[in-house]
Amino acid sequence: MAAGSQAAAAQAAAAAGKAKAATPTKVATPAVIAKPTAPTFSQSLNLYGSPASIAAAKSTAPKVTSTVPSKTIPQAKTITPIIEPVVPPASGGSTEARPSTRTPVYDSKGKLIGYNVTNYNLDGSIASVTFESAAAEEEVLGTTNIQVLKSMLIATGLSAALVEGSTTFLQSLLKDGLSEESAVEIYLNNKEFTTKTGTVLTSPFYSAYGFYNDALTKKLSASDLFNTVEGYKSTQTKYNLDAKFTSQEYIQKYLKNNISVATLDKNANKARLAAVTADPLIISNLQQLGYIGSNADLTDFYLDPNVGMEKMQQNFNTAALSFEAVRRANTGITFNKANFEKLGADLTAKGYDETQAQYVAGQAYNVIGQTLKPEVGLSNIYEGKQAADAATIQSELEQEQLNSIESLRRKKLIELETRSFQGQTGNFTGRTTSFANYSSAGQI
Repeated sequence: MAAGSQAAAAQAAAAAGKAKAATPTKVATPAVIAKPTAPTFSQSLNLYGSPASIAAAKSTAPKVTSTVPSKTIPQAKTITPIIEPVVPPASGGSTEARPSTRTPVYDSKGKLIGYNVTNYNLDGSIASVTFESAAAEEEVLGTTNIQVLKSMLIATGLSAALVEGSTTFLQSLLKDGLSEESAVEIYLNNKEFTTKTGTVLTSPFYSAYGFYNDALTKKLSASDLFNTVEGYKSTQTKYNLDAKFTSQEYIQKYLKNNISVATLDKNANKARLAAVTADPLIISNLQQLGYIGSNADLTDFYLDPNVGMEKMQQNFNTAALSFEAVRRANTGITFNKANFEKLGADLTAKGYDETQAQYVAGQAYNVIGQTLKPEVGLSNIYEGKQAADAATIQSELEQEQLNSIESLRRKKLIELETRSFQGQTGNFTGRTTSFANYSSAGQI
């Protein structure tokens, strides 16, 4: 019984507690609130961050570039010399070298120590690589890099080899405080330069090319002079000419006589073709004109440095014209050098080249060859003691055929023949017919 009473009392107390919790009650605020106790940290404060955060910051922080000026090391550049393209052989492979490249090599301080020279096969593969040593370039204070000056000179048309070989002279100009523009002017257009210390230096360009201008009335620009002289040398190599044709003496005469590279090349090819054919009649004709001594002198005739372009063309035209006359020697035409040279000069003045001169002369001497002997006979009949000789009549016919100049003597002779024909019909039929054939042939 006592146990049941205790259980009932406990249930009643629990129910009363729930009811009390459900109903809000006003709680009195204490007069003094106790301050919480500050927590205790086991790690000390790091003002510079944790090791992990510092490492992360270093990896993402931008790098600061020093503002202290430093010496600029020139970038290596490839310099390709001007070399005439190599013609591949007709068959089979080739091991001929293509133009090589020269790449400057600098040391750790930016000074030039030499060049890597790469040679190539025709198929583009590398044949060999060699190193060419060079004295290190001296530092030029107070100037821009000497490579700038070299680039300016190469841009004018000069070869890289020539410019590189002039390094010492160019450095002297820059050391004396000259600008790149002034240095270019002195290098190309002056014989010498006197430094501030009194040293006299000769321009490498003058020594190699510029001196040719000294003998010319009309000076060539540095680039034109360089390209012309090198063009002459290329022609000599191209046609395997004797070295004398590019000697200093010959080059000076070619320049003085305004022989262009194109003209020299053209004439060298003519000499080559003439040597290949070696026509005995052509050789004989040139010998009679006094242009050559033997067939070995053919090249000398076509590449004569002692005459200008106009005189050379006149010689070519004279040779072409006289050749047509010599070919018809069996018709009575005689060799007359003075007359041929005058006629050759006339054709040159008209603007003819040797091919045109030979064509015109061929037509003219065809007519002259058919007419000369018959007319000599007519002169003997009608002019008696005053009859003209064959050389005179040939000269008159040449003037008529080549220059359209009528001979008064021949005009009178034609009138005499015509009257004789009218008065004596049939007596001179054969003779008149020959003369009529000439008259109908016309003039050039």
